[in-house]
Amino acid sequence: MFTTFLLSGFFANFVVPLLTVGLNVYIKVVSRNDKHKPFHKEDLAIGFDLAIGAILAVSVHTIVLLNASRAAALAAQKTGAPVPPLPDKLIILPVLLIFWVLGLWGTSTLVRKFGWESEEKLTWKCGILIPFAFGVLSLIVAVNWMRS
Repeated sequence: MFTTFLLSGFFANFVVPLLTVGLNVYIKVVSRNDKHKPFHKEDLAIGFDLAIGAILAVSVHTIVLLNASRAAALAAQKTGAPVPPLPDKLIILPVLLIFWVLGLWGTSTLVRKFGWESEEKLTWKCGILIPFAFGVLSLIVAVNWMRS
């Protein structure tokens, strides 16, 4: 039953992003000097952290998958068996990474132009919520891509 829950779409699309967001915000808050205010709205500005984490997770997963595919191909060549094809998900990876880079670029430009109230304060919409949504979406895409 627990394994079924861990393999469910609910776990991948809701629990993993929620835990990741919560842990990220928690680490920002508890690592602050005790002399300062314990929580700032800027502590919720973790969208870019999530997106970059998703890109790194997919990249590392791909390296492992690609090396496993190469090892299987080499083993097949030695035994004379047919060489297995590369998984389809490796073929679309460059497109996925291009969209992620463009998304990061566009979102960071949006934050730079419209996301600041003052030198140290982010706006809620363009400074925190839009990058946050991009980061959570990136995390969901990464988890689902790695599961497929």
